[in-house]
Amino acid sequence: MNSKNKIALSTVFGGTLLFLGGLGWLRVMPPKIPNYSVVSVLEETFMRSVRLGLLFLLGSYLGAAILRFFSKKEKEILPFVAALGAGFGLLLGFIISGIFTGLLYPFMERMRSIGILRTVTMGIPFIFSFLGARFACRFERKLPPTLFRRSIPAMIGMVIFATPLCFTFPPRSDFPSKAPIEVRHAWALKKFKDHYPHAVQFIQNSSVIRQDVGDRIVIAPAVNSPNYFIASPADPGSATFTLEVEGEKGKGICSMNVVIPDYSKKEEANLFNMTWAFGGKKVPLVVSRKR
Repeated sequence: MNSKNKIALSTVFGGTLLFLGGLGWLRVMPPKIPNYSVVSVLEETFMRSVRLGLLFLLGSYLGAAILRFFSKKEKEILPFVAALGAGFGLLLGFIISGIFTGLLYPFMERMRSIGILRTVTMGIPFIFSFLGARFACRFERKLPPTLFRRSIPAMIGMVIFATPLCFTFPPRSDFPSKAPIEVRHAWALKKFKDHYPHAVQFIQNSSVIRQDVGDRIVIAPAVNSPNYFIASPADPGSATFTLEVEGEKGKGICSMNVVIPDYSKKEEANLFNMTWAFGGKKVPLVVSRKR
């Protein structure tokens, strides 16, 4: 086999290995929703796609760099260029695969051959990735004479491809978990400005809660408990709250989901799955006020 074909195969193999590893990780360990945050479904999906793409580039670079590292030739391909070629080919392949699927899906569905179509379209991106890597193998550079001098640019390349991965993970929340309940309440009013006030109003109007903790109550997101909002273009999105309620008689936990069906009428919201935990008991709650 031609040496450049070997390098192109090694490049695509390394990228595919990390790409499939990333997919497998998502299936075995699905990403957790970042707590105390506002999550966009589109943004999260985009970041996952970017993460998989960067994993492919890193794997492609490693696959090309290993062969170059131990090569005995005077000139050899540039792993950085080979990885970029493989990545560009993969992206182009996914675009063509999407177009191909859209055009043939109705016909293959009538023929009951969707499985064949999926198999073919899954292979297209990796075929184009190989072609991109093979084209990039045209660019060569003189190899350093010692393994030590070869290792320095190899390590620099690894850092260049690995560093962007760190920016695809969600940042840590600024939730003041160790702050007093009043500070946490003020934070939630800013973070969940549309949904949180509805939860607060419901708790303040609940006769069950007031009977347990008293009339003078303070509310805030509970520490180490689900408090987040998921925004989706397909539906209004849902906020999940687990709120600490403190009064002169004691404290309890109120959980609920808040949905605003129409953002042009933010003063109207639907509340679901309301529960109240106090003194070892847990009871369901209902909306007692008119909308």
